[in-house]
Amino acid sequence: MEENNKFYTNLFLGSGIALFACFATYQLTYTMLDGKNYVATIGGKTLSVAELNEKLIPMKKQYAAQTQVNFKTENGQKAFSEVKKQVIEEIIITKSLIEKAEQEKIVVTDEIVTQEINKIKAQNFKNNDEAFRKALQKNNVTEIGLRKLIKERQILQKLLDKLFEEKKSNWNLQR
Repeated sequence: MEENNKFYTNLFLGSGIALFACFATYQLTYTMLDGKNYVATIGGKTLSVAELNEKLIPMKKQYAAQTQVNFKTENGQKAFSEVKKQVIEEIIITKSLIEKAEQEKIVVTDEIVTQEINKIKAQNFKNNDEAFRKALQKNNVTEIGLRKLIKERQILQKLLDKLFEEKKSNWNLQR
């Protein structure tokens, strides 16, 4: 029974994310960088160059480490364009979902974020702050960036849980 619930949860989450991606892409208005400090607008909110770079730079480094690509070559430039496109799409989806969560009055407090960070420290670093900081550095992540990421993920999880529960109440599951 629990495995069926997990299956339906994952199915619903995947479908929900795909629908939001289509919706966000439809509403996206690309803006050329000609002197502007934003890359796109999503539902009236802008995606700033700084926000894009915050996600793009670590992703570019990770991609280069995994594939050994040289971004100075023609193929490297094509690969970079794809990485950039993927990062922009991820940001659009996240921003769209967060906007929906705000409409649904879903909130994640700083306390919850701190609890999650403490769990990570305990589970992965045996509460060793130095090892935790080194891991953040190695992955080009600041603690502020991690807190933001955890908060976003918690908000998204709460939204998807809420949407799933709403849809689940309309299902006629046979036991």
